[in-house]
Amino acid sequence: MSEPSPQPSPAQPPGDELVTPTPASAAEPDGAIQQMQFQLACLAIGTLLLSLTFSAFVLKQNRNIGFAIRVREQQIQQTSEALKKWTPVLNELAGYSLNNPELSAIFTRYGLQINTPPPTGNR
Repeated sequence: MSEPSPQPSPAQPPGDELVTPTPASAAEPDGAIQQMQFQLACLAIGTLLLSLTFSAFVLKQNRNIGFAIRVREQQIQQTSEALKKWTPVLNELAGYSLNNPELSAIFTRYGLQINTPPPTGNR
């Protein structure tokens, strides 16, 4: 005769009968552990790839910024050399233009200071 199925007690909801593990379900914990190990290994590999990709990006950006800085330094040096070359000429032109009221208004409007050259004595 077959054994009658256990009747659920009034405290237990229906469907919560005791399940005895079978040999197939006994192997499930090993499979779950292997699946978690696989997922953890995939996560570690993904993190490593992400880290390497980000490091390569940062190195490339650093190289590009370094190149741009060197180019800008050369431009600034060239500009300062040109300014040193043209400063006396511009001061002389500004000194000549002091007697012209239109140019004086422009100089004061933009806040330009004019260094008047010292008078040279003609004997």
